[in-house]
Amino acid sequence: MDRSPGLLLGLALSLAGCGFGNGDTMAEATSPTNPGTESGDPTSATASATAATASGTDTDTGTSTTGPIEPQPSDAVDILFVIDDSGSMSDEQAILSQSISALLDPLANAGISYRVGITTTDAGNPRCPKADTTPPNGELVRSSCVDRVALGEFTFAGVDPPLDASFACTDYCASPDNSITITPTVTAVDDQAKARPWIEGGAGDSNVEGMSPAEALRCYLPQGVAGCGFESPLEAMHKALSRAATPGEASYGFLRDDASLLVLIVTDETDCSYADQSIFIDNKALWNDPDDPIPTSAVCWRAGVGCEGSSCAPEDRSANGGAAGSEADAALHPLSRYSGLLTEIAAAKSAGKVEVRVIAGVPSGYVDGAAIPFTFNDDPEFVDDFGVDPACASNLTGKAVPSMRERVLAEDFAGGERTTYSICDSDYGPALTAAAGSIIAFSEG
Repeated sequence: MDRSPGLLLGLALSLAGCGFGNGDTMAEATSPTNPGTESGDPTSATASATAATASGTDTDTGTSTTGPIEPQPSDAVDILFVIDDSGSMSDEQAILSQSISALLDPLANAGISYRVGITTTDAGNPRCPKADTTPPNGELVRSSCVDRVALGEFTFAGVDPPLDASFACTDYCASPDNSITITPTVTAVDDQAKARPWIEGGAGDSNVEGMSPAEALRCYLPQGVAGCGFESPLEAMHKALSRAATPGEASYGFLRDDASLLVLIVTDETDCSYADQSIFIDNKALWNDPDDPIPTSAVCWRAGVGCEGSSCAPEDRSANGGAAGSEADAALHPLSRYSGLLTEIAAAKSAGKVEVRVIAGVPSGYVDGAAIPFTFNDDPEFVDDFGVDPACASNLTGKAVPSMRERVLAEDFAGGERTTYSICDSDYGPALTAAAGSIIAFSEG
C-alpha cells in the first residue's frame, strides 16, 4: 500500500539526545558520561541536498528560496504514536486500546489510507539503565503485548508489592506475535516485500491477515510500564521521524511523500528531552535538595518551564537553574529543534499536512490556549516528585503533571486548532475522533 517516491527519500535529519512517574523509580548514576550517539541511532545524520532542494532551502546559506509551500490535500496519513511506558501508565494504555477504533474507523470510512507506527517516550536517560528499560530510542515497536507481558514489561517494580499491569494488554488482546500475520509489502524506497514495523489500513486495504487493523493495534499499542520514568516524548518523536528517513533503518520508508503526518503523544508527565545530562547526575541546581541522592521528575519541570506566580510557559533554562543565555546553553533541547524538524518534513511533502496532537496533563474539557492555573502548594508530595501540582486527576488514571512543552509545540504548530485533550478522561474516543476529523477535512480540501 505504498504511494509515491520522491521528496522524502533524501531527508536525513540531525538529532541529539525520562519523569519520575507517579511512583517510578530510577537507578542511581555514579558518574557522568559525555552526550553522544546511541548505538543504532542516526544521530549524526544531516539534511541532504535533495531534501533541502525539495523544501526550497539554499544549501549554502540555509535561507528559503521559494517561500512557504501551501499544503496540498491528501487521501493518506502516516500516524506516529509516542506512548508513555512508565510505571503510572497502565490504565491510560488500556483506555487508548479501547478507543482506537475512534481514530481508524472514520479514516477508513472516508477512504483514507493510513499507516500506524508506535514508539515510546523512552529515549534513554543516564538514570535508567538500558538493560532494565531497553529504550526504543525512536524505533517503531510492533510486537504483541502478550509476549511482553511474559517478558515482565507489564510489571512495575517501583512499588511494594510490584504492580501487575497485565490487564492493560490482556483485557483487549489475546493474540501473541506468532498468531498475528503481517503481509509483506514494498515501499517507495524498497521494492523488496517485507513485513514492516507498522500497521496499514484504510482505503480498502490492510497489511494484517485474519483480523482488522484495530484488533492488531489493541495488541500493539500497550507498551507496558517498565520504561524509563524520565519521559522524553519530543526527543522520541524526533528520533522516530529521523529513523524513518534514514536508509538501513527498519522504519525507513514509513513516511510517504504524499501523505499527511499525524503525531499522537500520550503521556501523563511533562517533556524531559534533555540536552545536558549533568542535571541528572552531579549538577543538583534543579534538584529538590542538594543532599538528595537522586533527582525526581521535578528536575524536568524546572529545566524547561519558567513561572511568574501562577502563570507558566516553556522556557529554556540552564543546568545551573537560571534562564539560558542561548538555546545552546539550555538544559533541555529547545522547542525550535522539534518545530524545525516538523516544518522541514512538511516542506518536503508533495501533498499532506503535518500536525501534532497530545493526550496529556490538562484539565478535562481543556480548550487550546486557555489559561491553566498552575499551583505549587496543594499537593506537597506531588510537588516534590514533579515540581508542580497536578493538572488533573481521576479515580481511574490517577494524577497527571501539567503538559507544557509538548502541548505548546502542538498548539503553536496547529495555528489555533484544538490539539490537546486530557489524559485524565475515561475515554480517549473524542480526542482520536477529532484527530481523524482533522485529517479527513484536510483531504477534502
